[in-house]
Amino acid sequence: MKSLRNALLCSCALMLASVFPAALFGQETGATVQSPDQRLRLQFAVVGRGEPAGGAGQLVYSLTVNGKPLLVNSGLSLNLAGGPPLGRQVRMVSATPGSGVDDYDEIAGKTSHVHDAWNSVTVKVTEPDAPKRSMTVEARAYNGAVAFRYIVPGDASHDEFRLHDEQTEFNFDKDATVWALELPNFRSSYESEYVRVHISSLGAQVAEPAKAL
Repeated sequence: MKSLRNALLCSCALMLASVFPAALFGQETGATVQSPDQRLRLQFAVVGRGEPAGGAGQLVYSLTVNGKPLLVNSGLSLNLAGGPPLGRQVRMVSATPGSGVDDYDEIAGKTSHVHDAWNSVTVKVTEPDAPKRSMTVEARAYNGAVAFRYIVPGDASHDEFRLHDEQTEFNFDKDATVWALELPNFRSSYESEYVRVHISSLGAQVAEPAKAL
């Protein structure tokens, strides 16, 4: 468990081989951000039983690449001590667009200078019922990746949070074939052979593990 105070709890980044659009628009139950080259589209919504909910529901996100769905209605929530998962029963109260450029020099890497434009959306949700907590998801869409992170703001009644686990889902539209680097733990050299497997097999680990080089 991790103890956090008025802080950023966790982040999630999806690095993709291709990209998507560059604008943000709000809907009654959702918000969308697109990459500057208009190839990636990341959408957030509050849904109930798989359909958009006018009231409270599960916060989810979806990702489209070149107009084709990649991730669909994937749940976003945090399991915090002292209450139900934050994100399971919420209302979207605001969605704020933004844009910018990451511009910096690299000490090591394939390029010496990075100039990477992005569009963003900051989505705020709140619980309509007790304990009436709030949560913000900050998302960016680049011309090669999308990324988002959770922020749980502190207030007079909630100045400290204890995180049990992060419940970010990755629901792929199809059970595609991928080349995966399967490793037994997080203490490896991250050097091994990639194996050809179906996405559905990754959680169950039914594919033959890669052999260390």
